[in-house]
Amino acid sequence: MDKEEKARLKAARKAAKKNKTPWYRNFIDAYKLVVKVFPWARFVVWGSLALFLILGIVIGAVTGHWISWILTGVALAVLAPLITLTVLVSKAAYRQADGVPGAAGGVLSQLGRGWVTKEEPVEFSRDMKNFVFRAVGKPGVVLVAEGPGDLSPMMRSAAKQVNRTVASAPVVTLYVGHGPKQIKLEKLKKTIMRLPRTMTAREVADTAQRLDAVQTHAMPIPKGMDPAKMHMATRSRVR
Repeated sequence: MDKEEKARLKAARKAAKKNKTPWYRNFIDAYKLVVKVFPWARFVVWGSLALFLILGIVIGAVTGHWISWILTGVALAVLAPLITLTVLVSKAAYRQADGVPGAAGGVLSQLGRGWVTKEEPVEFSRDMKNFVFRAVGKPGVVLVAEGPGDLSPMMRSAAKQVNRTVASAPVVTLYVGHGPKQIKLEKLKKTIMRLPRTMTAREVADTAQRLDAVQTHAMPIPKGMDPAKMHMATRSRVR
């Protein structure tokens, strides 16, 4: 490797290091999101930090084991706020995404291995406020409708298309919202993951492929907030 190549490699590494997000930004971003949605959380975070520090000092003074108890207090003072943020950040992200067009599609995209999802809606209203999203997995074809309008006609249309294309595939219809028989956005993923498994992996792939082949009028929309992207890194990180 000549000097010029070494210089280029060094410059590339330097640029990559410069553009890399510092690890602590994850915690700062998580804290900002959580206190924005749950203002009371700042008192829990800072209060737990101060509480364990004080406990460590007090117990150390009483027992005479200063070093061990102060170290224990510091460890707990750091751990308690991190646990608080870890528990609340996902809920905060869902709360913030609630009502954003495409939020249900964002949740479906995070179902993970074994699921075939579409970022674009399979049905949508002309005003682009009401949508039906689709995911195919071992529970069958899951259709999720979101929006303020009457979602029943779009859901029926999406279900009919599935039945025409893959008659043997079970169809599960879910409605996201806050009304009766609707599922809150933050509970959507959990509800889907609890559905009974009725299809094999091969049937899932075949069903998804056949449905994609006949999908002709899907239209991309602005993506809603992706709750999964708001999690903290802990590396330090429906019928």
